[in-house]
Amino acid sequence: MIRRLFAPLLVASLIAVIGAFAGPQAVKWAFGAETGPQAAVNALWGTTLPDPTNRPRALSEFRGKPLVVNFWASWCGPCVAEMPALDRLHKKYSANGVNFIGIAVDTPQNVQGFLARLKVGYPLVVAGFGGGDLARQFGDEQGALPFTVVIDASGKVRSTTLGQIQPAKLAAVLDSL
Repeated sequence: MIRRLFAPLLVASLIAVIGAFAGPQAVKWAFGAETGPQAAVNALWGTTLPDPTNRPRALSEFRGKPLVVNFWASWCGPCVAEMPALDRLHKKYSANGVNFIGIAVDTPQNVQGFLARLKVGYPLVVAGFGGGDLARQFGDEQGALPFTVVIDASGKVRSTTLGQIQPAKLAAVLDSL
């Protein structure tokens, strides 16, 4: 009886030790989960999220085009402060085929209330707290907001910015696309 229980207990203990000492990345590697920037882009293309009116939006529609992804929340002061600059950049670069999308780490009700106060010309989707998980895949280790990612037309991550964007720096990245 003890021998029958020993093998499963040994395997379970080994998994626990790997998780405790090697961290989540090693556990993902041990079980074959994809990690890194390309995995994050693939996860983004495979995601469908509701817009603030609860209509589903497949993010794969942005595949093959330059894309600025901004993770934000209505309760995040720096997020709200950078929205007008992002909107101006969207207006300027949309003529060049650059798309923008805001992924709200928030509730639909909060986003609807935010949009009643401030109009944004680029699409917004609501990811709830799951948006933070997606941002972490792109390198937002702290889980802080705002977090902005620029993806080129080939699907390569060209830049990430933790914290409020600097419009001139983001424009320089977009000009290089």
